[in-house]
Amino acid sequence: MSSIAKYTFGLICIAVALLCSCEKNDYISDSDVMLKFSLDELNFDTIFAPLGSTTYQLTVHNRSNTNLKIDQVMLLRGAASPFVMNVDGRSGVSIDNVKLAKKDSMYIFVEVKQNQALLNIDSILFKLGASKQYLLVKSYGQECIVISDSVLPNNYTFTSEKPYLIVKTTSVAMGNSANIADSATLYFGKNCGLNVHGTLLITGTSESRARLTYIRANEEWYANLSSQWNGLYFSSTSTNNAITFAEISGAANAIVVEDTLQLNTAQVQLKINNTIVKHANIGLQSNGAYLQIANSLFASASRNALLLKGGTYQVYNSTIGSPYSRFVELVSLSNGKYPLANSLFAGCIIYGNNQTELNIESGLNSYTFDHCILKLSSSFNTSDTSHYKSIYRDNPNFVNALKDDFHLKSDSPAIGIGTNEISALYPLDLDGNYRSSNDVGAYTYKPK
Repeated sequence: MSSIAKYTFGLICIAVALLCSCEKNDYISDSDVMLKFSLDELNFDTIFAPLGSTTYQLTVHNRSNTNLKIDQVMLLRGAASPFVMNVDGRSGVSIDNVKLAKKDSMYIFVEVKQNQALLNIDSILFKLGASKQYLLVKSYGQECIVISDSVLPNNYTFTSEKPYLIVKTTSVAMGNSANIADSATLYFGKNCGLNVHGTLLITGTSESRARLTYIRANEEWYANLSSQWNGLYFSSTSTNNAITFAEISGAANAIVVEDTLQLNTAQVQLKINNTIVKHANIGLQSNGAYLQIANSLFASASRNALLLKGGTYQVYNSTIGSPYSRFVELVSLSNGKYPLANSLFAGCIIYGNNQTELNIESGLNSYTFDHCILKLSSSFNTSDTSHYKSIYRDNPNFVNALKDDFHLKSDSPAIGIGTNEISALYPLDLDGNYRSSNDVGAYTYKPK
């Protein structure tokens, strides 16, 4: 082959390669190609109208062998849309000339704007040449009462008329009182809580619990998290507090009680009855207070369910449990500013995933566990009858602790091992059922 021929052949090869390269990288608006979506429609969980939503993700797939140029991705309601979106890194209500390579995918992120209606509907248009595809977007809002005052009015009552949105830590002033009625629901923002320097009464019923939780608790991605709000804080000036038939979830320290100025009297600072405290970092922390707890559940704490530092405690027919491992025990007893004194756990279950779920500071003397199921290592000595009476170490056989169901199975060793005296003190279990068989723990067994 002559040098001219070789040169010509080389140019032809280069041209072919360039043509192939251009064809390979060319993006076209092909009306015959159908985009595929990760969702048939985008539905947001119920959100609070004043807040807007978290970000939801949609994946768009190009499963063809063609590099696509999507002419337009658009919220049909334009600037009036209740939603905002980001398409492959570009924000707006209408994004043009979006490239999507063959066999590739991209993300679209969508949020609900603040202060929208209770029902919001729009559609996202995907335009490829003459072809148009639509994806429905819906959100359901919820009216609420926003609490942004640092101090509540005296005798303030949270009712069930609408849920409450606590966007700033609020408080009950010394000498004042507040009430949270049955079926009332309080949603707390991050780093928000309720500080009680006076008196707080939570008065739910077995059919209509009061609920205290965090703003995103109803969203699937945020379910069962801890440390999403501060919790309830009872200062040393708070008195005559009571929590009855409530559910408190997702807090950092769900209930913190400081020593009362009347510690040397017989006055109980806080009574907790028929209440569920779950998915907190610490369920209950007491620093020298006098508390009575009955028929209650402290479940799935990230750290201690009960952290009791000095004070006096009477805990009856309650369950302290978790299916998760932790670096600390579920229940910890120690001296604090005041010594631990006259403390009793009767008819309780303390059972979790750790080898031992009870920590007792060396030298403590004034405590008793009576007719309880305790998760203890084989080396934990319970022979001292001044502290341990009728102690069982069997697995209580909860229905499904991983799903926060701490009811008893039909073969649970907790059935019938309590006493008439303990059951008679607080005869209604956590569900409001009468204790007829002296079962220990928060729930009495009821055959289905």
